[in-house]
Amino acid sequence: MNTGAEQRQDMLKKMGLGANEMKISQEGIKLIKNFEGCGLEAYQDSVGVWTIGYGTIKGVKEGDQINQDEAEHLLQEEMPDMRGI
Repeated sequence: MNTGAEQRQDMLKKMGLGANEMKISQEGIKLIKNFEGCGLEAYQDSVGVWTIGYGTIKGVKEGDQINQDEAEHLLQEEMPDMRGI
């Protein structure tokens, strides 16, 4: 079974893009936030992957909790090209 992260990597490979080649605008970030929503307590997504914040999955486990500032930081970590926007 493909997890959300594996599906995303598969999509990037098919598009011929590496994770560091993608750039995202402020409008794109707004769309991600709107689509993902923000969960400050770890939850299992639709395929059972532990998720927190705006869709962060790396290192997330049951019982994890974060605050809004941490959620924003995690999103920035996953979208390094937005740091200067």
